[in-house]
Amino acid sequence: MPFNSLKALNAINLKEMLLVALNKWYLLVVSLVLSALFSFIYTGFIVQPLYDSTGKIYIQNQESVEEITTNELSISSYLAYDYKDLILDRAILEDVAKAMNYKYSYGSLAGSISVVNPQYTRFIEITVRTPSAKDSKKIVDCLIDISEKKIVQLLNIDRITVIRRGTLSNRPSSPNKASHMKLSLFGGFVAFFSFIAVIYVFDDKVKDANDVQNYLGMTLLGSIPYASGKSARATKT
Repeated sequence: MPFNSLKALNAINLKEMLLVALNKWYLLVVSLVLSALFSFIYTGFIVQPLYDSTGKIYIQNQESVEEITTNELSISSYLAYDYKDLILDRAILEDVAKAMNYKYSYGSLAGSISVVNPQYTRFIEITVRTPSAKDSKKIVDCLIDISEKKIVQLLNIDRITVIRRGTLSNRPSSPNKASHMKLSLFGGFVAFFSFIAVIYVFDDKVKDANDVQNYLGMTLLGSIPYASGKSARATKT
């Protein structure tokens, strides 16, 4: 069996691997620099930035105009899930697409909209993420206006109060450059230590007497000091 295979079968000596890593420290620097450069190019020039806009509405039942009971609040909170489904319904999204002059199709709108209903509340938050901050805000406003009419008309709701219309974002929500940079640097560390592990396992050089005993299972009887050619000639003369 080759020496490197015998070495791989033995437990990896972490101390030896650490020494190999210290001797190859410059590779770690190169790996981290390349990872940071890749993250900078990817987030700055390749991936498309996306902008979020969020609006908030409050749904009020006819029976709860004057007084709100615990039971009514519980029922209203449960029905908020129905309102969420209605907001994302194709009929409403097709109207939004029409209002946007079909710049966005039904499929792209459905994938860019998220509707959140905080538990035990009648508040609904609508968030839209698109490559344009202005488009995100406009879509949120259209969703609020159109769904307001549909919910009141179809679900017999007294009224919808608009708490906040779509926000206009100045900075992209995605990609998160700081998070992506951290992930890239972590990947650089993983790549470096993986490379060091491969070098260590497949290094088939016999460096000292311990390697002979540990990996070949032979008893060392003696050793002959190594002398370079120049030193050997000088000894003969």
